[in-house]
Amino acid sequence: MRKRRGFPVVPTLMVAIAVPILMGFGFWQLQRLQWKEAQLVQLAANSQAPLLKIDGRIPEDAQFRRIQLTLSCDSHPTALRAGRNLNGKSGYSHIASCRTDTQALLVDTGWTERPDPSTPGDERRTIEGTLVHANEGGWLLVDARGQPPLAPSAPPGLDTISNNHLSYAIQWFSFAAILLVIYGLWLRRWLAQQPPAA
Repeated sequence: MRKRRGFPVVPTLMVAIAVPILMGFGFWQLQRLQWKEAQLVQLAANSQAPLLKIDGRIPEDAQFRRIQLTLSCDSHPTALRAGRNLNGKSGYSHIASCRTDTQALLVDTGWTERPDPSTPGDERRTIEGTLVHANEGGWLLVDARGQPPLAPSAPPGLDTISNNHLSYAIQWFSFAAILLVIYGLWLRRWLAQQPPAA
C-alpha cells in the first residue's frame, strides 16, 4: 500500500505569495487609471484655455497650453522626426534647439514632405504654439504657424497620450485568476492520486 504524502506546503505557499502580488499590481494599475483620467481632464482644459503669454520660465502645468514666448534657436540644421502636417499627411517635423532668457526647450519649427535640411537661424523671434513634454525631457513647443518655408506641423492632441492602465489591470487580475485555476487543477489531481487514509 502506498504511503499517503503530506500536504504540498511549498507549492501552496508560493501560490499564496504570488496571487496577492499579482492582485496588488492590478489594483495599482487601477489607481494609475484614476490618475491618468484626472490628468487627461486637466490637459483637455489646458487645450481650451486662452493664449498664455510667457516672459519667464514655463509653468510646470502648462502642457497642452497654447502659449506665446520670445526665444532664439541655434543656427545649425534642425533634427528630423516623423510627423504630420495640418491635413494629416505624413512627412518630417523639424526640431530645433531653442532657448528663452531663462530656459532651454525644443521647438517643432514646421513640416516638410521630404527630409530636406532646414536652418532656423539664430535671430530672436516670438512664437505661438502648443506645449507638450518632450521625449528627451523638458518642453517641446509646436509652432502654430511654421517657420517659412516649412508648413505647420499638426498640433499635439490628447489621442497621442496612451491610457492603457485598465487593460494592464485586467492582465494582472487575469494572471492571478489563471494561477489560482492552475493550482486548483493541480491540487485536485494531487489529492486524487493520494491513497485513502488507513
